[in-house]
Amino acid sequence: MRMSEERRSSFASTAAGASQSRGTERPSVPTSMELDTIDGLARPTRCSLLVQVEGSSRLEVGKGLVYLGVSQLDDVQVSADCVVVKIDLLHEFAKDIKLDVPPDDMTTTLRDAVARRVQWRRAGIDIDPADADSVLTTKPQPQSPPVLLTFSEPRPQLPDS
Repeated sequence: MRMSEERRSSFASTAAGASQSRGTERPSVPTSMELDTIDGLARPTRCSLLVQVEGSSRLEVGKGLVYLGVSQLDDVQVSADCVVVKIDLLHEFAKDIKLDVPPDDMTTTLRDAVARRVQWRRAGIDIDPADADSVLTTKPQPQSPPVLLTFSEPRPQLPDS
């Protein structure tokens, strides 16, 4: 499977993965932390949720919203190599894949996590170019203070001479 070169990926050298055939293995841990597209997000953004299968192939298991800047989720510190995502949609084959970082004892598979916020490995998140408007491309410029406009009373017209 080859992903489009146009997609903005945060997929690092290794990725969260699970076996499609067994569907129950835990995703592997990425070995490197790099700045990625996620770091430039300005607001919650739609994303594809990916797992690594058979070497370097990636497979989309669902869709969701990625939330940058959330440091705790349900009183648990978010891992440095993870971000918080809300899972909106799962592909049928992926429902029994185990979460790499389950938020509690009752939420262990992707099926359990639909419509919930969970930790997801940064390496397994892909931001679609259609959502590029939520990615900061330059540093925000400081806004100048508002200009106060003052108006004077109208002057009476002088008579024509």
